Amino acid sequence: MMMKSLVDNHTFANAEEMKQHYRAVRLRIYGKPKANIQDPELCVKKRIKRIKVSTVLEHTRAFYKISLIDLLQGRSMGYVRARHISMWLAHRVGKKSMHAIVEATNFGLNTVYEAIRKIDVRRLHDPQLYAETNALMAKLEALPWEETT
Repeated sequence: MMMKSLVDNHTFANAEEMKQHYRAVRLRIYGKPKANIQDPELCVKKRIKRIKVSTVLEHTRAFYKISLIDLLQGRSMGYVRARHISMWLAHRVGKKSMHAIVEATNFGLNTVYEAIRKIDVRRLHDPQLYAETNALMAKLEALPWEETT
């Protein structure tokens, strides 16, 4: 049974020939199809390293030599700055959503948003903050895959 294309007046001997023709046309028009996210073999090169918020908090605490309680509850300027940096790192380096950071730290969404925004702005103007965040980023990015989710 001959099949006729409705688009480009081709005649095909069977359905398989028609599929191959349209795959070639689609490839010419749209380029190579994107990888299927569910296929792990295609996504190995594009794995995203997601670092746990608790890991970010622990590394920030160790970097600034403060306790975890002070990091999460301290009111002095040094503790607040360290806390804001840890929220920024969890969001930027750990690829965590603001809602995930809210759940891990028990701060409000607006607090987390403002902390991330402030560190983004201050990094541009404060060379010491820029150096500190880059040092912490390097430590977190060097973590093995086992400590990530």
